[in-house]
Amino acid sequence: MCDPQTFDSRDSRVELALRPPRAGGFSAATLIAYFEHRDEERRELPMPWRGLEGDRDVFAVTLETGDYVGLVWYSFRLEGLDG
Repeated sequence: MCDPQTFDSRDSRVELALRPPRAGGFSAATLIAYFEHRDEERRELPMPWRGLEGDRDVFAVTLETGDYVGLVWYSFRLEGLDG
């Protein structure tokens, strides 16, 4: 059983973070979310830079799902300093 402090599949807020190596030179990140049972609704959300954790950049975002019940597929896009 999952500890609700760690994971709650019924929470309407999902927090996602990326921690790519700082040496990778990434300047921006985007979350791309697909809501399968909402006519495959697609959302692209910028993931603001939140700082450093050791030698890694941190990009994070909160995805609000509201009263949606169903699968949410997601992927990420990272952009480098050179575009």
